[in-house]
Amino acid sequence: MQIRVIKIESFLGMRKFSAGLMSKSVKFSARNGAGKSTINNAVLWCLFGKDTNGNELDPKPRERGGKGDRIIGNTPSVEIEFDNGEVLCRKLLEDIKDKTTPNPVYKGDKGAYFVNGVDVKKKDFDKRVQELTGDPDIFRIILDPNSFLTMAWKKRREILEKMMGETRLEDTVSSSMLDILNGRPLKEALEIAKSALKKAETELEHLPTAIEEAQRKVPENVGDLATLQKELDAIVKDRMQEEELCKNPNFGKITELREKIAQTKREALRKYNDENANADKNLRELEKHIANLTNDVKSTNRRIDDLRNEIVGYVGKLDKLRADYKEASEKEFDQDKCVTCGQTLPDFLLDEYKAKFNSEKAENLKKIKESGTTTKKNKAEAEAQLEKTLLGLKTIETDRDSSAERLNLLQKQKQSKPYADPPEIAKIEAEIKQLAETGEFKKSEKLYKLEGEEQKLRDSISSTRMSVANFDRVKELQNRLETLGETIIELKSTKEQIVNIQRTWNKAIEDKVNQLFEITKFRMSNELKGGGEPEECCEAMYEGIDYNKTLNTGAKVCMCVDIANTFSKHFGLQFPTIIDNAESVTDWIVRPQGQAIYLYAVENINEIKMEIL
Repeated sequence: MQIRVIKIESFLGMRKFSAGLMSKSVKFSARNGAGKSTINNAVLWCLFGKDTNGNELDPKPRERGGKGDRIIGNTPSVEIEFDNGEVLCRKLLEDIKDKTTPNPVYKGDKGAYFVNGVDVKKKDFDKRVQELTGDPDIFRIILDPNSFLTMAWKKRREILEKMMGETRLEDTVSSSMLDILNGRPLKEALEIAKSALKKAETELEHLPTAIEEAQRKVPENVGDLATLQKELDAIVKDRMQEEELCKNPNFGKITELREKIAQTKREALRKYNDENANADKNLRELEKHIANLTNDVKSTNRRIDDLRNEIVGYVGKLDKLRADYKEASEKEFDQDKCVTCGQTLPDFLLDEYKAKFNSEKAENLKKIKESGTTTKKNKAEAEAQLEKTLLGLKTIETDRDSSAERLNLLQKQKQSKPYADPPEIAKIEAEIKQLAETGEFKKSEKLYKLEGEEQKLRDSISSTRMSVANFDRVKELQNRLETLGETIIELKSTKEQIVNIQRTWNKAIEDKVNQLFEITKFRMSNELKGGGEPEECCEAMYEGIDYNKTLNTGAKVCMCVDIANTFSKHFGLQFPTIIDNAESVTDWIVRPQGQAIYLYAVENINEIKMEIL
């Protein structure tokens, strides 16, 4: 589709302009500021109501060279006639209240839309524009390729990825490299590897402090439990003998109760340590379980998205099959003349052709119906699978949330349970005190001394047991420090391998995209300084120079032509291309393949001059 005539009136800084392009390439020449670039905005506003940046455009002329207030009393209008005879026109009319009074009031503006001179509604105008131009983004890129080269890189990359079609990772890297991803998408696998490495490095950073803290709880000279116990046994024996000498009638009972206290303390301490170890084990298992459930939620959500897309595809296919069936069923035999000579067919041939037509029609309807039945079945199966997967997701999320609550509860319970002597010890000590007070004997100095030594030994044994536990904790942390170093090396290796897959993937995409263009090359990833994983980007280059940085204007113009040619060829469209700054090109490396509107900046030409090429 090419432009035959364009008429512009009261549009931005252009008062009145009309050009008969005759569906050919043309050259517009004028000084800077004469309005050449306004032609580009005028075409886009007429069709879409937007400017070259894709933003809503106010075409109203303004004071002070376009920087002041809007000038009332003007009706911006752009009319375009295409080579198929279609004429589209958009106007911005002023809404005036009390027009017949001496003081009419300007209320605002309203759009007016015309197709072949007929006033139509905006939705009908937009529909006709859609029929003529197709995708407005693609039309804008072909008309003004600079808009593509200067848009946000993520949007530019998205358009290029759609153009190059599907690129499968398994076609790019070896199966052994794919095994590293463990069935996960590339980006997700990289994030998991980075997260695991960061967690390990954080643990490694804090381990020396934890070891130092545990070591502070270990005395320099840890007593030998066997030796201490042997000494205690001897002291207890001596004390018991001395108590016998003191003729305490409750001697045997008191000794038994004291031994019971010691045994109770040992059992309580062992139980406390066992409960702590069991709580730590449960916490680790719960954390692992929650991590697995979180990964299951992510993979299930991906499966749900896939199923929903699959169902949408089936719905679209069914709609197309219905339309095909309706079109095929309504098609009637209308061949009454020979396709070779143009003569009217005799009746016997007419009947034969009609029978063949009806047979082919019936067979075609049968195939469409069978395809529809299969598609409905596939859609129903996908919907059932989606419902089942949604229920499964709910179950997993419920399990994950309840596990998280249980983990939080266990952590609070562990923190709120410091070691304390069992309450029965206090009862036993009270009983010992009562028995001692009712005895008919008087403690000797030796007995007092033996009791003091006994208590001191019992305290030493208790302290030694705690020291041994802390010493074991130090060894455990030191072993973890050794294995963690190996784990970090392995995690770094895994991350680097995934990053290498990312580089291979980026290179494959870059090569595939650049095959589409003649001189323009796109850099699809950037390597960070000092190493690290590559970052996605989408930078247009010519001979290694970025379009948006230091590239000269002439090369930029040629790149724009390359973009317009490639998009026209890829999408099978023929739209005009407006080439601004054409005067900067001395060597056209690439020439436009369709209608081109060249804009030349020429000194001393105050009004736009047109030349048909």
